[in-house]
Amino acid sequence: MPSEVMTDLYKKLCTQYFKEFLMGRLWEGVVHNINSPLQIVSMNLEILKMKKESDPSFPEPLWDRIQQITESVDRIQDITNILVKRKEYREGESTAVILEEILKNELEFWISDLFFKHNIKKHIMIGDRSNVVIVNAPSLIDLIDAAFALQIAMLKITQGEELIFTLQVVDGPGERFITIMFDRTGPRFKSVEGSLESGDSPDPHFFELCAYVLQSTAQELGCALSIEGTTISVELPKAPRP
Repeated sequence: MPSEVMTDLYKKLCTQYFKEFLMGRLWEGVVHNINSPLQIVSMNLEILKMKKESDPSFPEPLWDRIQQITESVDRIQDITNILVKRKEYREGESTAVILEEILKNELEFWISDLFFKHNIKKHIMIGDRSNVVIVNAPSLIDLIDAAFALQIAMLKITQGEELIFTLQVVDGPGERFITIMFDRTGPRFKSVEGSLESGDSPDPHFFELCAYVLQSTAQELGCALSIEGTTISVELPKAPRP
């Protein structure tokens, strides 16, 4: 690739990283400031619930609205809790984490993408086995995010067929390893000299950034990464049983 093209790509990636960094800093402030009004709303909802229990004449239409508001508040609280949990993980430090918990938390974020939420059928087979892995959690989250982003980018350029995304956790040989599989319908991944090609992606620079993060983070974690056809597979060692 000509050096001027590499320079142009580097500048665009740096600019994008800068924007994402600023958005991250701003979002931290949003999360901090949103907790207080959430607590006030939650407290008043609890008061209304007690009122409903003690007053048989409490209007049912009003109670239906209260339940809808409660569900929305709970969802917002879940998202803010996930963000706070992320801040607890330390860079460069390996620790025991529950793989299913991290995957479910990440899925909450990616489902908020309107395209991912409304136009794609999702087959999620994570389970509740609470598999524990010893890993650097921030790096694992980066790897998972990159895999999600690459698969959604490929789904967005898929035409003429049903859109399906599959996330699955599979036990490896001898149950010493566990594999995360990200699969989908659509075109196969293409690579040149080990680098993924962005193809018809509407944002090729972001695609290349995600591909780089996926491959470099897998190498950093020392986990096996496989990209075949439409599937991204990541193999992680389970924590030894005491």
